[in-house]
Amino acid sequence: MAFGWYATLRGHALFVPIPTCEKRPIMNDLLSSRSFELPRTTDNKGDGAAANFWAPVLKRTGAVVVALAVWSTAAIAGESLDALSTRMRISVMSAGIKHGDFSSLVALPVKGYKDGMAGFMRQFHLSPNPEYSFTDCGDDILVTDTGYKPGCRVSIKLASKNDDGSFRDRGVRLEYGIAPGSKRFQPNNSAYAEHAISGDGLLEAQFN
Repeated sequence: MAFGWYATLRGHALFVPIPTCEKRPIMNDLLSSRSFELPRTTDNKGDGAAANFWAPVLKRTGAVVVALAVWSTAAIAGESLDALSTRMRISVMSAGIKHGDFSSLVALPVKGYKDGMAGFMRQFHLSPNPEYSFTDCGDDILVTDTGYKPGCRVSIKLASKNDDGSFRDRGVRLEYGIAPGSKRFQPNNSAYAEHAISGDGLLEAQFN
């Protein structure tokens, strides 16, 4: 799909996506040209006529967009654990945890904080304790009402970082999980993660 037509309609620029194909020399000629003038409506209906002229084109364009969205969603829904791990940057989070770096944890939701868990840790001067925090992916990772399910998890033990580089445990663990095809992390049998996502203030209360 390429945004190949450039046209003017009553002085306004408009891009229309059309498929390119080597077997259609006329279309390729159009794509290679800088612009062309669309036929103007000559009746007295004004803008309404222009809208009627473009309605079929925009309708077909919308159908293509919807089809691509459905295809993309279906592809994600059938993804492997390796693909899920790559998409959600689990290895990056693991490296961040290992070095006590919270900046890699922005994907973990905490309501009221723009950068999620990273923003929360920054606000309260916390770090993940690398000795007791971890990431994992597998077939029996997610805890559900119907048993264990495949997915990835990120388990964070919150700590304060001392001047000498050591960590002081703060007694709070949050665990998030995500299943193949999902777009957001959810609490994984973790009350503190539930408080973090709901934004009820109970998580903050542990550090005030």
